[in-house]
Amino acid sequence: MTTSADHQDTDAKAPKEPAPRATSGGRSPLRRQDGKILAPGSKGAATRQRLLDAARRLLEQQGYRTTTVAQISESAGVSLGTFYQYFRDRADVMAALVQSYVTEVLDGGRVHWSIDNGRSALTAMLIDYVTTYAENAAFNQVWEEVCQTEPELADLRRELTTTVEASVVTALRRGARKNLFPPVRNPAATARALCALADRFCYLTYAFDPAEPPMDPVMAAELIADIWARAVGLPD
Repeated sequence: MTTSADHQDTDAKAPKEPAPRATSGGRSPLRRQDGKILAPGSKGAATRQRLLDAARRLLEQQGYRTTTVAQISESAGVSLGTFYQYFRDRADVMAALVQSYVTEVLDGGRVHWSIDNGRSALTAMLIDYVTTYAENAAFNQVWEEVCQTEPELADLRRELTTTVEASVVTALRRGARKNLFPPVRNPAATARALCALADRFCYLTYAFDPAEPPMDPVMAAELIADIWARAVGLPD
């Protein structure tokens, strides 16, 4: 859902050519000028980063629906025209932020369970995942919000979820083959249930209804790891 201010900004300024879509394979920063799509250069890259920083700050403070392109531009200290050189609209800048977060999670190894190291590796993976989630709790809350209204951003969330679940499926199958725990009847469904537990727990604990102070991420990860291990029969 967009605000009337965003509609006005987009109708008045936005270029007509379609912007590249975000995928987990990454996308290169681009700048539009005089009907051409160009690499931004060092100065342009700095301007684009200022827009991203301003957008994230505003989105985390006031949410997606009430943040407008005009506010992002003003906060970044650039004109609306400059904003539209780098981003198609509010959803496009949010997609770039989500892409950066997804890359951080995937490239950081935060979704890889090295099953050969048993429960210690499971706990380490979940500590990494929960800590990253907690550090980005406000952003994750915004992403949760926009997934209900922006198909591209929902697709990015689905892609991250699929990647995490696939890693857990691999670990479950490998663990059963190595007799670390009994075979799981339905690895894909089990992986989905375990990942959903971790995701909802993090959302409720750090984004939607956090305690004051929030639960220590290491303690939360150890709790989740214990539930996972008991569910599949992984011993200490």
